[in-house]
Amino acid sequence: MKESIEISRLKIAHKIKKEYTKEDKDWKVIEELDTILYRTYLLLAKDLFEDFLIALEWGRKPSEKFYEPRKSRLKAITDGLQDLADDKLDELFISQPPRTGKTTMTSLLKEIKIRLKFVSRIIKNP
Repeated sequence: MKESIEISRLKIAHKIKKEYTKEDKDWKVIEELDTILYRTYLLLAKDLFEDFLIALEWGRKPSEKFYEPRKSRLKAITDGLQDLADDKLDELFISQPPRTGKTTMTSLLKEIKIRLKFVSRIIKNP
């Protein structure tokens, strides 16, 4: 239930943020919405690979981001890796030209799995 509330909050915050940036320049409200949006990505990052990627790069300069500028090309890989992590797939074959982010994406998925295992061990054995 908490996740569905956070997903709803994410959608609402995203819509409101777009409206404020178009019509009104109340920066305090925009910063608060930005914080809510970031926290929602952060909360869902443990379960959703795309949210992990977005949360990981939050606050970086656009020139320093990996995923968001390439999102249109990497979305299929992200969805495939998510299905692999959710055990919907047994194998995933990725065929794309060199330097499109294949290796980086799989490395990031490994990183999140390692971090989650480490955190779960700490929680179980304080």
